[in-house]
Amino acid sequence: MEERLFDPELQVAQLAEKTGISEVYFRRLFQQAYGMTPKQYICSIRLRRARQLLAESRIPIGAVAAECGFASLYHFSRAFHEASGISPSEYRARADVWGL
Repeated sequence: MEERLFDPELQVAQLAEKTGISEVYFRRLFQQAYGMTPKQYICSIRLRRARQLLAESRIPIGAVAAECGFASLYHFSRAFHEASGISPSEYRARADVWGL
């Protein structure tokens, strides 16, 4: 899973298939082990990487979204805002000011 975390085509069904168990059972076991769904886990890892790229680089926000495995800039911006309460561009501006 780690090697494909930033692949926008990654699907939970594929992960379940690799383990040889049903998707429902995979989700249940994952939730018990990590305290979140596989989808939430993948999104949190992608967003952590996005925050790092936004703070440490001048890569355009659309390229950050693609590099972190989001299928579209819209989906990335929405997920980022839901998780942090601010837009990716606002996060970058604050990181510049605060020296993050």
